[in-house]
Amino acid sequence: MTGATMNIRLQSDSPLPYARFVLENYVAAFLGEGGRVKEFCSGDRAWNLEVEVFGDRSEPRLREFAAFLRRMGVPSDTVLHYVLRDGSNGTINVYESHA
Repeated sequence: MTGATMNIRLQSDSPLPYARFVLENYVAAFLGEGGRVKEFCSGDRAWNLEVEVFGDRSEPRLREFAAFLRRMGVPSDTVLHYVLRDGSNGTINVYESHA
């Protein structure tokens, strides 16, 4: 990791309901100075978006990010794979994280 507190890969096997640049721009605005969009990759249907998050609010930031993505209407199979600076990692289903 290059200075990031957390790296996140957002992934879905379903197509986005809007153009990819829409998601990239809104994610960049959500992160603001607290992170950056690194890369967006897509295939016929599946896609993933990688971001870096800076600062020490990793756990609350994941919940906030998942809620933001639900409001954006990402597909129901969207998951966040994250790796913290200390090497701990996990996966969160965006639509199950608010339960």
